[in-house]
Amino acid sequence: MVRVAAALALCAAVGGAPAAEPPDSAVSTAALHDGWHRYGIALRDAGDVEGAIAAQRRSAFHGPYLPHAWRHLGNALMRGSVALLDVHAGLACGLAVESRDALSLADVHLGDAHAPKGLAVLARDVFPRLPRDCGGAAAAALDAAEGRAVAALAALDAARAPAPDAVARAAAAAVDAYCADLDGMHVAAPDHSALSPTVARRAYAALRLCGVAGCAEFNRCFGWS
Repeated sequence: MVRVAAALALCAAVGGAPAAEPPDSAVSTAALHDGWHRYGIALRDAGDVEGAIAAQRRSAFHGPYLPHAWRHLGNALMRGSVALLDVHAGLACGLAVESRDALSLADVHLGDAHAPKGLAVLARDVFPRLPRDCGGAAAAALDAAEGRAVAALAALDAARAPAPDAVARAAAAAVDAYCADLDGMHVAAPDHSALSPTVARRAYAALRLCGVAGCAEFNRCFGWS
């Protein structure tokens, strides 16, 4: 995180002074979410890319059930990645992957109508400029399995009751394949003091698709203590 901060500081444009930093707490409230969200927007408008990312992380922490919290975090991370593209490809890759996970969470699991626009920009303008292995093959395979499971469940929901056997079997197979992949993947945040969109996305998917409910299962899958 220090390397990211230093690199982004070199790229940041100097703008107007943002409002004072809002209060914070380990106990989330709607007011804390809103305060950090607005602070992140002010920092973005002032050209503070690093500060905007940090503020939107706190906003998402205080409102993890809100689609727009993850969308704004994803967009802030994408701006950070773009700022680093010509400075440090590895750091730019890390922010781009986090951006994709935040936007995917907002889109696929929380139904945000605007997140697909950010995902399209990432796919068109950011990832083509990054190393081909950015994000890793295991994560890419899990992303694909997640997409197939969500699509299969949507087809099952859309089918008239009772659903045709083929549709039901396809949904069950897709969900089983995703959950089997998830079971073998340990997802941990690079910095446990910061909210990781990757961990959050996998947690939402585990709850929605795999029925993970116990604390022990979360600890095993996500490295939480």
